[in-house]
Amino acid sequence: MKKTLIIVATCLLAVLTSCKWENDFYEVGRQPVYLTEPVRDTAWVLSPQKPDTLYRFSWSTKRPYIQYNLVFSTNEDLIAPREDVPTGIWRTYYLSARQIDAILDAMGFAPGEQCPVWWSVDVEDPEAGWCDERRPLTITRFDVPPGE
Repeated sequence: MKKTLIIVATCLLAVLTSCKWENDFYEVGRQPVYLTEPVRDTAWVLSPQKPDTLYRFSWSTKRPYIQYNLVFSTNEDLIAPREDVPTGIWRTYYLSARQIDAILDAMGFAPGEQCPVWWSVDVEDPEAGWCDERRPLTITRFDVPPGE
C-alpha cells in the first residue's frame, strides 16, 4: 500500500509540474500580417565590392505555417512592374545584394540608378491571412554589374 501511494504521488507530481500554464494555442481563421523590417523609408546603397551582403525582410502574424511571397513594385498599388519572391513559410527572409540587384534589373532600373520601390508580403492562401501594409524603400543599384 505504501509503495502504491508513493507511485501515485510521484506520478501526480510529474503531471502537475509538466503542464504548461500559459495558453499557447494555434490561431485559426484569417489573421492579419504586419511588416516589421525594413522600416518605412529605408535607403540602401548596394556595393559591387560586397555583392553577398544580406538584407533582411521580416513580418509577423499570429497564425503559423502560411505560405508567403515577398513583393516588390514601382508603385504603391503593387501593380506591374512587379516582382514576386516566394519565401515559403518563413517570416524572416534574407536577400543578397546580388539578388536585389537582379530584381531591380528585371523591373527596368538602370545600373547606378536610385530605385524607389514599394515592398509588401502576399499571403498565398487568402483564407489564411492578408497584408494591407506597403512600405517604400529606396535602393541604389550597383554602378557596375558584379563580377566585371
